[in-house]
Amino acid sequence: MNSAEKKMTAARYALVSEEPFWGSLAMSLDLVSDPTCKTAWVNGQKLGFNPAYIDTLSHDVAKGLLAHEVEHVALGHPWRREGRDHKQFNIATDKIINHDLREAGFKLPDGVYYAEGEEIGKSAEWVYTQQQQQQAEQQPEPQPEPDEEKEEEQDGTGDGQSPDDDSTEDGEGDQPGDGEPSDEPGDGQGDGEPGDGQGDGDPLGEVRDAPTGPDENGDPAPTEQDWRERVAAAAVFAKGQGKYPASLERQVERTLKPTLDVKSLLLRFFTETASADYAWSRPNRRYMPMGLYLPSLRSEGLGEIAMYVDTSGSMRASDLAKAKAIIDAVIEECNPLAVTVYYGDSDVAQVDRFEQGEPLEWRAKGGGGTDFRPIFEAVEKADSPVVAVVCISDLDGAFPQDLPAVPTMWLSTDEYKTAPFGETVYIGD
Repeated sequence: MNSAEKKMTAARYALVSEEPFWGSLAMSLDLVSDPTCKTAWVNGQKLGFNPAYIDTLSHDVAKGLLAHEVEHVALGHPWRREGRDHKQFNIATDKIINHDLREAGFKLPDGVYYAEGEEIGKSAEWVYTQQQQQQAEQQPEPQPEPDEEKEEEQDGTGDGQSPDDDSTEDGEGDQPGDGEPSDEPGDGQGDGEPGDGQGDGDPLGEVRDAPTGPDENGDPAPTEQDWRERVAAAAVFAKGQGKYPASLERQVERTLKPTLDVKSLLLRFFTETASADYAWSRPNRRYMPMGLYLPSLRSEGLGEIAMYVDTSGSMRASDLAKAKAIIDAVIEECNPLAVTVYYGDSDVAQVDRFEQGEPLEWRAKGGGGTDFRPIFEAVEKADSPVVAVVCISDLDGAFPQDLPAVPTMWLSTDEYKTAPFGETVYIGD
């Protein structure tokens, strides 16, 4: 066993005795010496580390690094990337984790990322979306292609390239090898006092996607559910010892929260607000990919429903996709007399009414700010009264001062916001 392996083993045992939440979970990961990575990585099955890098760390910082990689798995990050840019998702997850670890008293290398301002307490997906929006805003306006002949006259070479341009492709030397995810470390020097948390840090290690098949020893790949159970047990154990940090509790609870059964929730809402005789049939598989796991529903007496979709600039494409799936489910499975769909930002941008049996024609319009008052004014003035209003939004807008008479449910894409009236339910990232 070399010095780095001894240091990582000692750090793991120290976590078991001093920080039981992280320590008990660390025992479920195989420590693997991997000189091909820059710092460390984790994928839910193994925790790899570069021996040369580990040798530069103090014992306390090695514990912080180990806890960092463990928390990636505890929060389900190897299963949550879902096609997002690897490096940017790594940065977003690092911000959340490093803030937790700093609050818990861990030492980390200098210059790593920390959550700041609005990012604190949010999910990695939320932080990632903000990063993408900031990147898009900072992109320069596309310039027109220069005329080929003029370009040749200016540089005098005829090949469109300056004669003294000896730059390499895409920052050669700074990129990982073919097929290798980015793994850019912090400097890892000294005792690793936390940096200032500003936005120009470095990722600490790398979270890789979970394996899908058995490893070289034939051991099956761990599933997300396997780790949910381990995390739940570790949380109970740490709480029993009085060593479960409050800074971590919200993140872990979000990870352990079961998938929301949106359609079941809407069924309950409709049955409470409108007298109808519902009949159950087989589960509808069509909506399962969107998390809508519920038996199909028929109703002979459900009246007209108003569905509002927030189409302001703060709503993500994934939020709108989920909104469409929810409205599809209401039209086809709840079978109301009619559904009027309102799309709106600072005003009502589009209104479409679908009679019983008509399929949804999705025509989302908007993109500005958010004001919920026009939607309720439009519902009140509509020719046909509705039995309920369902609003799908991030709740970042102006609400009416006078409470609407119609029962209202808010399906929120932001778990930290609650509408001032009606029932608010968080529908997940």
